[in-house]
Amino acid sequence: MARILSKLHFHEIPDVILSSIFSLVTDTRTRNTMSLVCLKWCKLERSMRTSLTLRGNIRDLYLLPDCFQAITKLDLSFLSPWGCPLFDSSQYSLLLSKLLAKSFPKIVSLTIYARNPSTLRCLAPEWPNLRQVKLVSWHQRFNNALVGSEFVALLENCYSLSSLDLSDFYCWTEDLPPALEAYPNVAASLSHLNILIHSLADGFKSHELISITAACTNLRELLTTCIFDPRFIGFVGDETLLLIASNCPLLSLLHLVDSTSVSINASVDHDHDEEYKTKYSSISHTTLGDFFTSLPMLEDLVLDVCNNVSDVWPALEFLNSKYMRLKSLKLGEFHGICRPDGFALCRGLEYLSIKNSADLTESSLISISLGCPKLTKFEIQGCYKITEMGLWKLVYVLQRTLIDMRISSCKNLNTQRSLQALEPIRDRIQRLHIDCVWEDVEHFEGESSTDTSSTKSTKLKRRYMWEEKKT
Repeated sequence: MARILSKLHFHEIPDVILSSIFSLVTDTRTRNTMSLVCLKWCKLERSMRTSLTLRGNIRDLYLLPDCFQAITKLDLSFLSPWGCPLFDSSQYSLLLSKLLAKSFPKIVSLTIYARNPSTLRCLAPEWPNLRQVKLVSWHQRFNNALVGSEFVALLENCYSLSSLDLSDFYCWTEDLPPALEAYPNVAASLSHLNILIHSLADGFKSHELISITAACTNLRELLTTCIFDPRFIGFVGDETLLLIASNCPLLSLLHLVDSTSVSINASVDHDHDEEYKTKYSSISHTTLGDFFTSLPMLEDLVLDVCNNVSDVWPALEFLNSKYMRLKSLKLGEFHGICRPDGFALCRGLEYLSIKNSADLTESSLISISLGCPKLTKFEIQGCYKITEMGLWKLVYVLQRTLIDMRISSCKNLNTQRSLQALEPIRDRIQRLHIDCVWEDVEHFEGESSTDTSSTKSTKLKRRYMWEEKKT
């Protein structure tokens, strides 16, 4: 039997089994290398590829590949990165759209550089079964374009659209609401909407968010920039939060981020309590409790308001008692997070981020560590009352679960203190980001080797000190 098996060649493996092996390889470079082995492998790999990114000059039509008939996810955002539109009103554009549709007939997910509305007018009719679309553009719309005209072709032809990503699409906030209202059936079919647009100086106003959520009532994931500062027209306050929750009760992921948090460096060093009292949002803890009540499916919540919200512990305690689904929570400029006698933030939490909290202290960290036993990732930024001992106690209690840490702009946590506080998880931590003061690094590395804690912390710095890659 051994002799018979030794004479078998890898090419004699049935195509069905070989296809199953190929399907387990997901890395693009590896698959490209596999396709160079022989003609059989090349054809098999090309026939099974489901995701593809095209680069180069789209004007060279003879280079357009036609061997990827199984592609379902296509990225065309790199074909004209310098502002030149893919399509215009010429016959050439119609020919290009037909060739793309023929080369990739099964597309359901598309990323496209849409410099002007003609791009979607040419392509959308060719792929009516699109379910996921991401639009990319770094230029303002033309002055003569009608409000919302950039989305009309997409909403008019793609009835099965379930995901729309505009995070890299330069548009005005007033463009989207009328387009969604004009096509209510498509808007109602959307389950994912990402309008966390980094290029906007101002976020979506309250009436625009209300219109968007009223049109997209079946949303399960919503990411958006907005304005929480009550000094501006269209700020998001109590009424807006309640209407968002009422319009989209099925939300499981909700990210509401103030536009100043994504447009500028939000790492602010607060030296005094008074600096936290300069700007207040129009959000009360009572409204937050009602807001959480209206979203029973919530699993991932981000509220980065960049304006102070005080005494929120009653709402967070209610969140802890009612919402065991919640896995990820990020709070920006929320104060009074912990009750004076301590409380469990949320026992099911796996990721917690606290940013610019004025009264977060050592005892607060102890309460969090005891109340969140499943915490695997913890992020803290701009909390100037946090000390090395408080962070060490949190890490010590959570040493069996905590594998990801981010420490940024904390006044009392320089590099040396941060690394010493992470000593209990030095052998388990998988990802670490520290953005602190580095003035003591040379002295820290030159300390005597007889100091056990310093020696271990030095090894920890050398081994684990690396920037987390953006995904």
